[in-house]
Amino acid sequence: MLAKTENAEVIHQEMLRDICKYLGTRFIELFESTSIDLMIDWNGMRIYEIKSATLENIIAQCAKCSFQLAYYLEALTEKFRIADFALIVHKIDNDSIQEFCIQTLTRLGIKCLVYDPLHEWPNRLPGFCLNVQ
Repeated sequence: MLAKTENAEVIHQEMLRDICKYLGTRFIELFESTSIDLMIDWNGMRIYEIKSATLENIIAQCAKCSFQLAYYLEALTEKFRIADFALIVHKIDNDSIQEFCIQTLTRLGIKCLVYDPLHEWPNRLPGFCLNVQ
């Protein structure tokens, strides 16, 4: 169990590092936060929760993220104009389960973006609001 947790953390950090590197090439300033994975002030505040996922845990990861995003929005809405918020989840090898999670989060008003490291930027994260040229 500990090895799985450590592997998930490594993947999470790789995703975050890769997304931040991509944003840096576009000269977009990032905010540091001890709780929110990715905060960007770009035409309003943008909040992203990043989750590694496997077939076994994707539903739990999406459920956890839905509460985290709702919590962050509740805490930040008075202070910031929220322009976008979403879950960024690592692609899994089962498109139907992944699509089920996306549709379920959409029903809750939460956008879910799928990070696929096998693609080049900007196709690595389709629908990401900052896929600017």
